[in-house]
Amino acid sequence: MNQQGERRLELAVLRGRLTIEEERTKAAPLVTDLLEGRRGAQDLSAEEWLLLRGVAGFDLCLARSSALRHTDPTGMLRHAQAGLAITQAVSVRRYGAKVRADLVARAWGELGNARRVGDDLTGAEEALVQAAGWAQRGSGELGLAARLMDLAASLASDQRRFSDAIEAAHTAAKLYLDAGEIHLAARALISKGMFTCNSDDPAKAVIWLRRGLKHLDCERAPAVEITAVETLTMCLIDLGRFDEARQVLVDNLQLYYRDSDRLIRLRRSWREGKIAFGLDELRDAEASFQATRRGFAEVDQHFDAALVGLDLALVYVRQGRTWELVELVDEMVSTFRALGIAREAIAGLLLLRKVCQQPEASDDLLRGQIQAIAALLAEMHAKTPGRRAD
Repeated sequence: MNQQGERRLELAVLRGRLTIEEERTKAAPLVTDLLEGRRGAQDLSAEEWLLLRGVAGFDLCLARSSALRHTDPTGMLRHAQAGLAITQAVSVRRYGAKVRADLVARAWGELGNARRVGDDLTGAEEALVQAAGWAQRGSGELGLAARLMDLAASLASDQRRFSDAIEAAHTAAKLYLDAGEIHLAARALISKGMFTCNSDDPAKAVIWLRRGLKHLDCERAPAVEITAVETLTMCLIDLGRFDEARQVLVDNLQLYYRDSDRLIRLRRSWREGKIAFGLDELRDAEASFQATRRGFAEVDQHFDAALVGLDLALVYVRQGRTWELVELVDEMVSTFRALGIAREAIAGLLLLRKVCQQPEASDDLLRGQIQAIAALLAEMHAKTPGRRAD
């Protein structure tokens, strides 16, 4: 293509983007009213219905899809599908072929994310392949490229391909930065840190998590902030840097009390117990683990309750309280059997009980068995439907 042709193409893309921005500005109050429930379908004028058949409706569907991420995966998928359907009627004459391709790529990307959240990883991968293909036909918008790479990173993580997830998150952060999206770049760095933690490299994870938190706009992403802080704390605990981990909790105390989410506070109590155990403050560790274990059981988080129970078991081993350890194991086995879950872990618990009854059993042997059961439970918990990354 000659220089004149390239210039015409650039102008066509610019006209398409300006048209979209004009429509979005005009429709913004309408979309806000619909999302917040101040108006319903029966309240719309003919002109407003026309807006919803175009980019405004597309934006509304994807915004609603995103809003349902944590509460209604089925609704999230349905709205993403509706957004994709709207793009089929988007006028090439009005917006231009490349800008329309950008919209279709975005729709396929968000549909892929909705499928991932719903645990359809094969369908998610197929959708992201479609998104990448449409993006290649689009305008080359950096923000779109970054978003698709961000989604690919999350999918790779859910598929346990952590090295691919880390690489994709790194690329996404760079693209966001090039696009001037500092906050989104920070989010991508936090994702990179979390994937690095999952790949058993907590030292590097600490670097990326701290860098991401430094530049994150926390008011825009409070859930990302708390997740990053929790992951950072666990990485420091895994590294044996218990004083640093405690300081992170102290510095971020307000995060755990800004809403009514009991699970967040239970996870903090769990980490406090781990820190106390690491510092050999066994009385405080036991108290934290006991309270946290009861709390998780009360809200039917039985895997987490079991994992805390295994931390409590390590306290008993260190203190030589073998019979209390046996009672704890029996209680956990009874719970798993009653709930019909974690059958693989029951065998490990029964073996642990048998080892406890051997006079010659060493503390190292008991600790090794407890840690093996904990690793198995954590892996099973990670595969539980509905526990996908954001």
